Amino acid sequence: MQNIKTSVVSALKTATALYTLVADRVYFHFPNDFKTLPCISYFEYDNSGEFYCDNLEVGSEIIYQIDVWNDGSTSAVAQAIDTIMVSEGFARIKAQDRYEASTAIHQKSMLYVNHYIDPN
Repeated sequence: MQNIKTSVVSALKTATALYTLVADRVYFHFPNDFKTLPCISYFEYDNSGEFYCDNLEVGSEIIYQIDVWNDGSTSAVAQAIDTIMVSEGFARIKAQDRYEASTAIHQKSMLYVNHYIDPN
């Protein structure tokens, strides 16, 4: 199994364009609270062995889900995330808007895939 989590999380937490919008409100799996919006959450959705050499895995298909949470539009944050993920070698394979009427919170869920091959 290939592990690029450190790189992905670092990019999400340090990219200036995203930090300007969400500051340090970057959460694993689900936001701690919804008092200060917008915020984002992320997790590794899937990590499957994809490339093998001499019976050893040398590459994986890695999918991340990143969610934007806001009390208004999610577009600016979603676009910043898209730029970051593409620069990390990912391609967006799905984006879906959701709305929770009881809380008036907008959520945009995005899935990104990377066919990662270990350079070693």
